[in-house]
Order: sequence, then structure tokens, then C-alpha cells
Amino acid sequence: MKHSKVSVSLEELEMLYDYIQAVSGTLECTDLSRIFLLNEKTIKKHIIPIKKLIYFSPEYSEYSKLKYSCALTYADKDEHNNSIVEDRDRFGIIFRIIEKEKEYNKEMDKLDEKYIDCIKEWESQEKKYKEKIKEIINIELVQINFEDLPKNLNFNELKQIKILVHNIES
Repeated sequence: MKHSKVSVSLEELEMLYDYIQAVSGTLECTDLSRIFLLNEKTIKKHIIPIKKLIYFSPEYSEYSKLKYSCALTYADKDEHNNSIVEDRDRFGIIFRIIEKEKEYNKEMDKLDEKYIDCIKEWESQEKKYKEKIKEIINIELVQINFEDLPKNLNFNELKQIKILVHNIES
């Protein structure tokens, strides 16, 4: 383990923070879990203000639920009458809407018109958030040597934590 000054984007740091939060209850007591514990407070100090930049107001939450319901209503159905999922993003499910696209667009236009103020506020928040997470910061982190990582760590997990691995680029 080694203390190192690391240059990292806030986006990478946020992904690391989210990963640590997701696995914190499932890790065995290893050098890696110790690294997570030692860095969590430092990382959190930079991430919480960013997460506060983007939030759903009560009005936007209502709009979001109505938008989801509308998409569900007009979504194309499979042979079992289940809505067909086209994609997923960080905010939820994206349904395939082709057959009833005109009706869906008409309903969404009404919703968008009704909730225009909160939509603009959300778009403003999202723009600020996207600009902020591009920032590169220098942060002191406790790093683990590559050879001290658990042997069962897979490639995707390694990608998530690479900024905590000393000399991984070498």
C-alpha cells in the first residue's frame, strides 16, 4: 500500500465511488477492502457535491413517472404482451415504440408542455453536472500494488478500481 497523488476526472472518481458503494457489503476482509475503506472518505468529499448538482425535483419526479407510464402504454409488445425493451440507461428503461409512435408523440408533447419549467430546470442541472464531471483533479489516494489484488478479480472489476492500483500503467 502506498499514498499517491493521482490525477483523475471526477467522472472516473464517481464511477469508483459508486462501485465501492455497490460492493462494500459483499467484500471479504482483504487488502483491497482495506484500500476501499481508507479511500472512501476522501473520495466521498469530492463526489457528494457533484451528486447534489443533479436531482429530481418533486415536479420532475412526477413528470418522469408519467413519461414512463406513457412509454409503457404505447410500447410495442412481444408475443406474451410484454413491453419490448430497446435499451437501458442510468435513468431507467427505454421501450421500443414504433407501432403507436404518433399517439405516443402526441401524448408526450402534452406532457412536455405541461412540465416545461421542470424539464428546463432538469436540463440545466444535467448540463452543469456533465461539465463538472469532466474536471480533472489531483487527489491523494491510498493505492494497492497489482500483485496484492485478489486473484479472482475480473477485468471489469479491475477497470473500475484501476486508479487505486499502484503502477498499473507500467
